[in-house]
Amino acid sequence: MVSGRTIRFKSERGNYDVGTMQNAAILTFAQNNEVATFLNGVSPFLSSTMEEVFQKIFGDGGALPKKLCDNITAKFELLQEEQDDLRNSFGRICQIAYEAAMSKFHEESRKRHSDPILQTTGVLNKEELAQMAETLIHLESFRKQVVLDEETVGGPIDVAVITKGDGLVWIKRKHYFRPELNHHFFKNYFEPHPHSEFQGELHEHDDQ
Repeated sequence: MVSGRTIRFKSERGNYDVGTMQNAAILTFAQNNEVATFLNGVSPFLSSTMEEVFQKIFGDGGALPKKLCDNITAKFELLQEEQDDLRNSFGRICQIAYEAAMSKFHEESRKRHSDPILQTTGVLNKEELAQMAETLIHLESFRKQVVLDEETVGGPIDVAVITKGDGLVWIKRKHYFRPELNHHFFKNYFEPHPHSEFQGELHEHDDQ
């Protein structure tokens, strides 16, 4: 809640309303290849490549139904209308088989990978959720290092937990200075305001 308004995260990958039907969600704001691999058991690139290749081979209009039709046509003298019907029949059969195979693949991915992870995530306490989020970012960063890719993820990580009761609480936060050399900053930052009347007004305003 910000200024009395509810802020919602909108994703192109779908809506995520945490409730009785879905007790947790793991969402990324930028690069998500390794997080998606961790959740689904297969990288998004590999999954999309596999679907694209299989569609070109087994799908309607793909190489397999065309090859079957050509082989039968070469052995039997078929009219053009019969060839078209045969090609359409093979196309529908192969397309159904392709969709069934992909559906089973995604079902197994959810059952064996994402569903167990999300079910466990739904019962983690706040400290464990913060550690999980940081670990997933480290995973993305480590991948960038070992494959000699452009290191677009890395460096110190800020971790915060946002709850309805406590608001935003920093678990880990980097500073642009060395904390051990600037004790006065934390003393001034966390000490109560010297003017109690202003402090009371601020507290009353916050409560409202």
